[in-house]
Amino acid sequence: MVAQARTLGIAVCCLTLTAFAVAACGGGSTLPTQAHILQLKTPLASPTPTPQPHSASTTVPLAAGASIGFPTVGEISGSFTESYASAAPGTTVTLTSYDRPPAGAPAIVGQAVPVAWISSTYSGSVTFNGFPSSLTYTLPSGFNTANSGFEIETFDGNTGMLFGYDTSTLSGTTVALTDPAVVGVNPAHTYWWELLCNGTSTADGPLSNAGQTTKMPHMCAFDDTTVSLPPNNAVSGARVGLAINVPPCCAGLSVPPGTSTGVIALKFANSDSNVPQGVNYSAGALAFNTLVPPVIPTQGKTFIATGCSFKIIWTNRTNYQTGCLDTPYVSGPLSVAGQMLSFSGVPFPISVAPMGGTDCAGLTDCVWSGYAVGVFY
Repeated sequence: MVAQARTLGIAVCCLTLTAFAVAACGGGSTLPTQAHILQLKTPLASPTPTPQPHSASTTVPLAAGASIGFPTVGEISGSFTESYASAAPGTTVTLTSYDRPPAGAPAIVGQAVPVAWISSTYSGSVTFNGFPSSLTYTLPSGFNTANSGFEIETFDGNTGMLFGYDTSTLSGTTVALTDPAVVGVNPAHTYWWELLCNGTSTADGPLSNAGQTTKMPHMCAFDDTTVSLPPNNAVSGARVGLAINVPPCCAGLSVPPGTSTGVIALKFANSDSNVPQGVNYSAGALAFNTLVPPVIPTQGKTFIATGCSFKIIWTNRTNYQTGCLDTPYVSGPLSVAGQMLSFSGVPFPISVAPMGGTDCAGLTDCVWSGYAVGVFY
């Protein structure tokens, strides 16, 4: 898959449930307000210390146009090519790779899950035509890249300045990135390349009124994710659209009290135009289990789920997703067993409105209603 390169900036788009199937349309109604909310104390307790990252360093001569490998850590390997306009003879670069966020690494600016970190320091001042002009990561064989998008953020670690971020091409487990920015580096500073993963993966299928559990596609190494929908009053032949979003950037999901970092969101929506009736679900919607990738160690973290109703508004085959349409639900701490994260589901019934609009077949005027749960720590 090929992602279009983006220019320097801080704004990041959120992905919506655009892959849900549509064929015709029905009537519409408004969603009821859910006022169930659990207030949490801040800060939340951390049961065990967060494990320290593994790292490896190397110092090599700087060579324009030559491929320079960075140290392999956590089975992530790779290389980059420097392109510079000026550098004193004998200039060296020291590279350090990390498999988890190290102390002193800048916080990412975009909405994504961090995968790998590389710091670089230079023995002399250098002006680069590209920083780097190319960079290739080879991810671990067990890191499933299906449905995932990757980008890199480049920082001056001393000032916290974001030079830019760039999207990638993906072939198997190899991620290739380029950055055309002209950057002058200072030998007293440390510079960072931070590899990020994001995306949306969908699953559309029949809806059983007896309830069901669905195995979701892989997304940014969140593996073995299953999501359940409870018994409901769906008519025969109804279908439902499910989605994983990494990170939980959409549906107006705000960061719950005592947390700061989004991990994953699970959503479902009434996008079935063949059976457009609304559906009432019993308590327990969006109960899930997911295997969190090792770059997000669960030790020392308290995970909280928050959820709300939302709509996707289609106009002339483009769409946007509303914010929360009701009072957000906030859970207590989720269950954690090793890297397996579990949520017992939204503890109250949920009503999902019928599809609305005049042209859902052509998506020129159509409204999908749904519910989303995001996980934060």
